[in-house]
Amino acid sequence: MHAKQGVCLLLAACLLLGGCGGTTSTRTLTDAGGPVSQNSAADITPTPETELTLYQAPPLASAEFHADQANSENGVQLDLSALDEGYVAVAATSEKRLKFQVVKDDKKYNYDIKGDGTVSIFPLQMGNGTYK
Repeated sequence: MHAKQGVCLLLAACLLLGGCGGTTSTRTLTDAGGPVSQNSAADITPTPETELTLYQAPPLASAEFHADQANSENGVQLDLSALDEGYVAVAATSEKRLKFQVVKDDKKYNYDIKGDGTVSIFPLQMGNGTYK
């Protein structure tokens, strides 16, 4: 009797799962120009009300480490040359576990950093002011 129940359950599962694969869904977004069908990128046509712009990477995505401008001490290089761009960069060499902390007012962000000299970039995401 158990074999028949197992086969029935297997067939029921196949029927349920088989019915899920053939359906498609369409979402409709509304913008200033009216409804826009979102089946694929090819379905979206720009109108005078909606302007398409090319993607631009945020400043942090193109962040650089300037070793020649970094402060160095005890195997740690701290590059503060991009403070105006909203980030700091650090590289360190050590066999110990390393942490980097960004502090402003009462907020703190703690980050792990590698000890093999790999550069790490950290955002200054708490607005203008004095960071530690």
